Amino acid sequence: MNILDPVELLDHLPPFDRLPAGLLARASAALDLVYAPRGQVLAEAGTRAEGLWIIAKGVVRECREAEGDVLYGPGEAVGAQGLLQGIHPRALEVHEELIAHLLPAHVFHALGAQHPAFLNFYREDLETKRRARAEARERGALTMLLHTRLGDMPLNPLARLRTPVRLHQAARALHADGARALLVEDEALGFGMLTQSDVVGALAETGELAAELPARRPLVAMDEDADLFDALRMMLRHNISQLVVWRVDGSAGLVRQKDILSLVASHAPLLDREIERATSLEELGGVGGHLVELVRGLHGRGVRARHISAWVSELNARLYAKAWTLVAPAALVEDSTLFLMGSEGRGEQLLRTDQDNGLLLSVEADETGAAEAGARLSEALEMLGLPRCPGGIMVSNPIWRLTPEGMVRAIGQCVDHPDGDALLRLAMLADARAVAGREDLLRVLRDELRDQLAAHPTVLARMARQILAFDTPLGVFSGFVLEKGGHKGELDLKKGGLFPLMHGVRVYALEAGVDETNTFERIERLRELGRFDADFARDLSGAYDFLLSLRLGAMLEQNGAGEAPTDSHIDPQRLNHFDRDLLRDALRTVERFKRLVHHHFKLQLLS
Repeated sequence: MNILDPVELLDHLPPFDRLPAGLLARASAALDLVYAPRGQVLAEAGTRAEGLWIIAKGVVRECREAEGDVLYGPGEAVGAQGLLQGIHPRALEVHEELIAHLLPAHVFHALGAQHPAFLNFYREDLETKRRARAEARERGALTMLLHTRLGDMPLNPLARLRTPVRLHQAARALHADGARALLVEDEALGFGMLTQSDVVGALAETGELAAELPARRPLVAMDEDADLFDALRMMLRHNISQLVVWRVDGSAGLVRQKDILSLVASHAPLLDREIERATSLEELGGVGGHLVELVRGLHGRGVRARHISAWVSELNARLYAKAWTLVAPAALVEDSTLFLMGSEGRGEQLLRTDQDNGLLLSVEADETGAAEAGARLSEALEMLGLPRCPGGIMVSNPIWRLTPEGMVRAIGQCVDHPDGDALLRLAMLADARAVAGREDLLRVLRDELRDQLAAHPTVLARMARQILAFDTPLGVFSGFVLEKGGHKGELDLKKGGLFPLMHGVRVYALEAGVDETNTFERIERLRELGRFDADFARDLSGAYDFLLSLRLGAMLEQNGAGEAPTDSHIDPQRLNHFDRDLLRDALRTVERFKRLVHHHFKLQLLS
């Protein structure tokens, strides 16, 4: 974007980018290009507002004595509050040599009179502005990926037959419709699907044109109103490369994974296919580097952290499952459940950090063989770039490799003796997500965890109290409380914001019997159950998403410098004024949530 071009500038700047074409043209024509040297006062506090400065180059300082000065940089607008109030509430001074576009006050008010949403933007809360800013950045291919309806995609044709389907009928139908697959309708079994590969494979195997073909079931399908991002996640989860899209009129089409991924970038690696095709750990090793490149590209284009983390977590779950099948005997894979915990279990992993996993064994499983395979998996994951967990939360540790009965006993011991280690174990199990093997074994674990905690509410309260272990880094006048020593001038996003939000929501979900493990999904489910009202649920999700985004930026910076992306500290002064305000707003939400948790779980009664 050329910020010296007034038309291009306003076309990408909220709320101007929402104006009708005529009003946008009027605003662009009214802009004056102005220059001011360092130190010049643009406006004294209490003086009449001259207009809105839209900065092309340089920095303007807004003087706030109690809260600390705020700096505005290129691509940002300053002076709106003065225009809304008639006089400037604070002085504005040029901090670095300034080139700006000045929108006269009378034009600003005229735009607001003809388009009320324009003025409302400057009156609305920071979360609304954050969404508007994110929407303005999420353009091009990535916006299409996340928000385009499946129904707006050019879908591939599907042939359609009723059972029984003979080989020659299937071949003829696929050829006639120019289709890659066909729907098979059965009154008793519902819909199934046959692909070209199924037909060719049957021909090679039997050679009988009259042979009846069994359809693939259950059918994986989505409605046309679903978006492409959800479709991609569905395909990754089911290990398929295409899915059926139902239209409103009852017809159907086919969308392929590569069609969606091509919208990200023409060079985007098909990571899931690389994982599927891998026949050795060495072949899996190259996936990690590609993943970091893709995450960096998504983040740089403004894609929200919640979407990035969901995608990364799906791909990593696939990598775990593939690694497990490479190191474990097939019989053990079938007689066990490999599960992930922590950010991986919640589907919130940003970049790969350390391992958090466990294994449930059926009564038929070979425990000695499981111990050997668990050791091989931990070693293999370390080779793939996932360091061993310092706390030993890995399948190589017998504590995390148990039968359901053994895990039930372990939960009972944690509930009976809820010390720090026991509470950590309960919290980790609450996030458990199966990625390979028998999901029914994990169901036993979840049911037991829910029942035990429901019978011991004081244990839930002790879990909830953990969010008070770290102070919110926000002072009385909304100034940041920064650290000293090795992280002087920085604050810890994880301890100060992400952990209390994530863990507090987790404890609420455990109390309510919510099965979801993802924090955003837990918040939405708790809203549906009436535990949070709609506005507070939106604030919680918005704050968590923003803090995740800041942490991802810090992790990518560490990765680019050749460091392990494990540090969650940031320097707020390196943020622009808008992101600093959003950070303050997010931390205020954290503090509100802490007070709610304290009241709801009656933490004052704990000894």
